[in-house]
Amino acid sequence: AGSLAAALASSSIAFRLAGDVITADTLLARARNVYAWGEANPNSNTNTRRMTNGTPVTIASYPVRSASWAPRMIHAAAWLHRAEIAAATP
Repeated sequence: AGSLAAALASSSIAFRLAGDVITADTLLARARNVYAWGEANPNSNTNTRRMTNGTPVTIASYPVRSASWAPRMIHAAAWLHRAEIAAATP
């Protein structure tokens, strides 16, 4: 989610600089939604396997955040911040 939010936010800046404000605003809104989803679902990358009865279980016995979750979300937050500044600047 972090990488996608960062890509959407940076694309928003590019479209805004090109003069396409409507697309820029749409991309920024989607970036916000993806980032919010990533914040709410930090364990979405947890690996799973199937037991013999077909019930999915996590490989780890407790939920663990992906090692790359925090850096990716920080990267996304930085791009969202830049995109928000670009949107607020006339």
